[in-house]
Amino acid sequence: MEQDKQAQTIATGGPLNIETFKDFIDRLRHDVAGDRVHDHCTADAIFNVQRLRRIEGIEFDIAPYRILYNEDHERRWLSPKEYWDELDLEEKQSLNEEAIQAKDKFFLDMDTTEQWDFLADRDYLNVYGYQEEWEYVNSHLTHAAAEAFIKRKSHDYPDGLRIFTDSRVWCPEFTAIVDALIAGQLVLNTPDSDYFAALVTLANVKSALKSVGLGDDSVENGIFKMIALANLDRITKAP
Repeated sequence: MEQDKQAQTIATGGPLNIETFKDFIDRLRHDVAGDRVHDHCTADAIFNVQRLRRIEGIEFDIAPYRILYNEDHERRWLSPKEYWDELDLEEKQSLNEEAIQAKDKFFLDMDTTEQWDFLADRDYLNVYGYQEEWEYVNSHLTHAAAEAFIKRKSHDYPDGLRIFTDSRVWCPEFTAIVDALIAGQLVLNTPDSDYFAALVTLANVKSALKSVGLGDDSVENGIFKMIALANLDRITKAP
């Protein structure tokens, strides 16, 4: 049941209706003005998804990280231990024989730097240096929407995705919309909403006035003002 409910949120691509809009407003308020603020400590938060990008080919003696490829560059490993764990028993025995001959010790008895240097000397392996960068992918108004994107699209980004909470303090349009949503100034206008009937009434009155030749004069303005005042609570009430 909980899984079905999550599938119906607009964060996961569900339809926009009264229920999902209220859920969105609750999550938005929690993420940017509620308890989640204590986690990211960011003013006017917006949730950016970033992808990990590895820039390879850097001289591995000066690079912050190293990466290991097989001879044909069809497989790769991010650590000597990861490479060792994927070897079968015969391959491990062969590697140990080479290690004893070159370093006078078993492969796992070397420290990590020695292991990298040893592997770099193997003709059937390639070791490169690389550095990591986090590259912008897209932005989401709520944390759950960013999480949903990562869950749905992580297979397209094999090196990894993460949520980076940024500030939209210099994005006045985003901020104005988010603040208005939280304050209840922007509301969902659908046939099943409480205030839809009032909005329809306003439109019908305007159409009727125009049909008898009345434009934006004091009569029309007066009628609109009375209707608006009568429905003010319903129209401006926060979800």
